[in-house]
Amino acid sequence: MQIGYAEATTTQSNITSEVDITSLSVDVTVSTGGYKVRITGFLPRMYGTAGDRVAFRIKEGSTTIQTAYYGVVAEGAALIVEAIITPSAGNHTYKLTMQRDTGSNNVNLYMASDAQGFIHVEELV
Repeated sequence: MQIGYAEATTTQSNITSEVDITSLSVDVTVSTGGYKVRITGFLPRMYGTAGDRVAFRIKEGSTTIQTAYYGVVAEGAALIVEAIITPSAGNHTYKLTMQRDTGSNNVNLYMASDAQGFIHVEELV
């Protein structure tokens, strides 16, 4: 059952250090009962200088829940990060972040009305 969703359509450029991905944060309320929660993050296109590497993360506050590492390719590639966790009941805020992990060049994200990035949270009941 979906408990949270947010999407983004705005390009984000010149990423080097860790940044929150604009508009890809979601507040959710987790039910009592010890349910597992699946969090999925998707970015339609990341591009930059081939040979660099990015860290694409799901976080709650400053706590990293999951990291996916991707090699940068000049022509661009879609990215996915996913985690299944058992959070406490109550309110939680999950967000997506990205940083250039290795290399020395900027990384860019392309998003548009027909190429949305998103974060999706669902309880697995």
